[in-house]
Amino acid sequence: MKKLDLSDHRAQRAYLTNEDFALAPDAEFVPKGTISEESWSAITLLPDTVALMTTDWYFSAIGTMQRIVNAWLEIHDAMPENSPMRSQCLAAHECYEGGLFNAVHGWYRLAGIALRNAVEDIIIGLYYEHHPELGAEFVAVTSGKQRSPRRDLLDSELLNYAPQSLVKAINDLYQAELSIYVHRTSDGGLWQSNGPVFVHEQLETWIDQFERSFRLLCELIEAVVKGSGTIAVSNSIQFTTS
Repeated sequence: MKKLDLSDHRAQRAYLTNEDFALAPDAEFVPKGTISEESWSAITLLPDTVALMTTDWYFSAIGTMQRIVNAWLEIHDAMPENSPMRSQCLAAHECYEGGLFNAVHGWYRLAGIALRNAVEDIIIGLYYEHHPELGAEFVAVTSGKQRSPRRDLLDSELLNYAPQSLVKAINDLYQAELSIYVHRTSDGGLWQSNGPVFVHEQLETWIDQFERSFRLLCELIEAVVKGSGTIAVSNSIQFTTS
């Protein structure tokens, strides 16, 4: 084990103070270092190592993916006030942000599950977008008090606005690729890793899924929420896998 050279800006951890938050807790947090060095190392050493490797090898792609994460906030602002899609864009933002964090640290399964959740969140938002009479049902579904509508009902609603080829492309990504991260054997054989291990091939597979899911969802949102400008947002982000 070696300490990272202090000339590398990643060598020292920073933390936010109350002044950095719009809404801050009452008491200022002051790190005390009360956790044992052994416990801290057990939690952080492998993921930190993978994060260093990932950000050295794929710095350009990570920068672009961070732009995609932030794009969900831009898309959120373009949605009608108090609409299902406005809240679901925030859910998607959380999924893409959490997915990127997990992928950078080598937790590829969790990163894939995050993308799958984002696709679900947006499809559910689009299903309810033109049905204000189902507002109570939408709240019940998104708060976990009621099951989501059946897949055939979701697809039927989307096909009222989007071409069949687009709905099929999203379903294929969801069912044939992203669902593998949930429904798989637990030995990690599909991506050579049970935990934080840097694997070029699986990371590049996930990066491709990250980009494709974003662009397909942007196209679908534009089809359902006319004039939302999501395709223009997508086209403004040029991607390189490196």
